Parts: sequence; structure tokens; C-alpha cells
Amino acid sequence: MDISEKQAVLATLFFAFTGSVSALSFDISVEEDFNYDIQSLEYSQNVSNLKSVSTSIMNTGSVPCRFRLKTIFNTSEEHPVRKYSGLDVLQPGQYGSLNTYYVPESKGNFSASVYIKGCNSWEEVESESFNVQEVSEPDDAVEFSKKYAEKGMIKVDVEDNLQLVPTEKPPYWKVSPVEVTNGTAELRYQPESYSADENITYVLVNKSSGDISGSMSVSVETKKPFLQKIEITHLLVFFVASLLLNFLLGYRAFLKSNLS
Repeated sequence: MDISEKQAVLATLFFAFTGSVSALSFDISVEEDFNYDIQSLEYSQNVSNLKSVSTSIMNTGSVPCRFRLKTIFNTSEEHPVRKYSGLDVLQPGQYGSLNTYYVPESKGNFSASVYIKGCNSWEEVESESFNVQEVSEPDDAVEFSKKYAEKGMIKVDVEDNLQLVPTEKPPYWKVSPVEVTNGTAELRYQPESYSADENITYVLVNKSSGDISGSMSVSVETKKPFLQKIEITHLLVFFVASLLLNFLLGYRAFLKSNLS
């Protein structure tokens, strides 16, 4: 067999082998497991001023998930009161704590249903009853200053050592409680619909004593930070300048073609 024949045989074997390899296909899939384990669930049955529900959970699934706690209170108010915790993104094997709070308006025996949302589905995990023994009206409005605002978050400066519990909000908005850290609080909300003239009212609870020390009403307005405004202005100027330049270049080419 001469060299050319050897090369032809080798080429035939190569293409036959690669063809057989390329024909092989592997369909490997890993099933996503969405699961969690409730480590603890605590709630107060005899309530003075503030009703709390707290849970500690672990993401036992195979993928990261967003978790949220929801408590529906059936009280003397006209409609059931829904309270939400903040969203907590947990990696597989990670623990997290979720809390909801409710400031009752009247004394009496009431009930509540507790739900946990893991990834995309709600699950009822507890039904309980509680007795409100004491209610407290918030004192005068507390002073605060708004530092920054965007859709979904408002940052404010307010007195330290406080827990901010939402009491009034637009219907169906998910507004979570927040702690004041170093005199600053990030108020987070998830609107179902959005308007620039909405308001959220918070009751301020002393973290040490649990006493209600006042309230504050925060207007929900989306304002662009100063630097973002500058960037947008620069982009608009660049866009207009580009249009003018393209127009001038096109007009110049048009004049040249007519003169020639």
C-alpha cells in the first residue's frame, strides 16, 4: 500500500470515527429541588401593643430560593390584615430568619394564619389564636429625613434603636418591617401598582422595651439621584449631537453629488 492509499484509509477511518462520535448525544438533566425546613416558629399568644410571628428556616433544596413570611390576621377590622416579612434569598443549606408584626387596634381574642413562600409558592404552615390584652395609640409623629428614594426602596434617617412596623399602606402592597441601624433605615416595599403620591405609615417600636414611641408617614416618590440625572443629560446631549452630525454629513454629501 503506497503513501496515498494509506492517507486515504486514514482519512476514511478518521471521518468514520468522528462521524460516529458526533452522532452520540447525552441528555443529562439535574432535577431542581425546591424545599425548606422550618427550624422554629414562634408567636405570642398574649399580646400587649405588638403581635409578632418569627420563624427560622433552612433551604434544604438544590437551588437558591427567595423566602418570605406572610401572616393573615382575622381581627375586629373590616377585612383580614395581611403582614409580610422582607424577602430573604437563601442558598442551599443556608439558614434565614423571617418576621412579621401587627399593631392591634382593639382588645379581644383573634386568630391568624401563617404562610411561607419558598421560591414561587405559598404554603400554610400554622394556624393560631391570640388574645390582645392591651393596645396603644402611637404618640405624635416622629421626625425623620429622607436621604434617597427609588421604586421599591426609601432610605431615611431616623432615631436609632427602633423597629419600624408598617400599619397603613396602599391596598395589596407588600411592605416589610425594618430595623433602624446606625440611625438609618431602608424602607422596602413591593407595589402591585405604582403612583408617585402614595403614602406608607409606620409605627415606631422601641427594640429594648417593646413600647410604641410614635409614628411616621412616608410619601412614596421616585427621584433620580443627582449623578443619574447628570448621566441622562449627557446621553441626551450626545444623542442630539450625533443626529446633527449625521444630518450635516449627509447634507454635505448631497451638495457634493449635485455640484459634480
